[in-house]
Amino acid sequence: MTTSLLTAAVLTAAPAAAAPTRYEAENAAISQGAVAINHLNYSGTGFVDTANVAGSYVQWTINAATAGTATVGIRYVNAGDAADRRR
Repeated sequence: MTTSLLTAAVLTAAPAAAAPTRYEAENAAISQGAVAINHLNYSGTGFVDTANVAGSYVQWTINAATAGTATVGIRYVNAGDAADRRR
């Protein structure tokens, strides 16, 4: 079985007719991971480096002014070793 590292970087969410709002992972709730800055090309103040175990996650709480549909985009790196993270 191969275990992959999921490092969440950015969540963007936007209601159908609005400009997207950017939510950085380092400002979210992090389980089994930490904010790091030791690799290039992250946005915000760092990126979340998970502990490479099942159950690691990043969780955002987003409050909307009104109920409705939103589009969500997530930017992440999925790497098994340090060399892959430099891409």
